[in-house]
Amino acid sequence: MIDTILKGLILNSYRRFFIVLAIVPIVSLSFAYYVEYILGVVPCTLCTYQRWPYYILFFLSILGISFSRFSNILHKVIILNFAISALISGYHYGIEKEIFSEPKTCKVNTIMSKNLSVKERIKLLETIPVVKSCKVVPFKIMDMSMAVMNFLWSILLLLFCCVVNLYYCKYAKANICSRSSC
Repeated sequence: MIDTILKGLILNSYRRFFIVLAIVPIVSLSFAYYVEYILGVVPCTLCTYQRWPYYILFFLSILGISFSRFSNILHKVIILNFAISALISGYHYGIEKEIFSEPKTCKVNTIMSKNLSVKERIKLLETIPVVKSCKVVPFKIMDMSMAVMNFLWSILLLLFCCVVNLYYCKYAKANICSRSSC
C-alpha cells in the first residue's frame, strides 16, 4: 500500500509531492494563528521562531512546483528545514522542562534609571514589547505543549521526506535524480 501511495505521489509527478508539502505550512500556520488570535494565547519568542521553517517550506514548495529541474536540491533543503524545525522545537521543549536556560530573547531586560519621572517610566514601559517567558505553557492538547506537537510533527515530516527521497532515488528516472546526488 505504501509502495502504491509513493508511486502515485512521486513517480507520476514530482510536483504532487511539492503540492502536498505546500499544504503542510498552510495547515500548521493556520492552527498556530488560530490559537494565537482566536483563542487569545500570546506566543513566546521561540514560538514565533518555530513558524519560520514553515514560511520557508511554503516558499520552497512553490519553487518545487514551478521548477521541477531543481526538485532534488529543494528536497534536500526541505529535509534540512524539517531538521532545523525539530531542533528549535526540541530546544523549546527543553526550556519548558527547565533542561536548558531561557535565551535572552525570552526575557525582558529593562534597566530603569532612577532619574526618570513617573511619566517617563510609564512612557518607557509602553514602548517595551510584550515578551512572554518561554518556560510558560499556556496551551496544551492531550497534555502536550505546542512545542512538543511541533517537534513530533517536524520529526514525522522529516522521516516522510527522507523516505520519499530514498524511494525517488531508487525508482525515479536517472536524468532527474542520479545515484550520486541521492
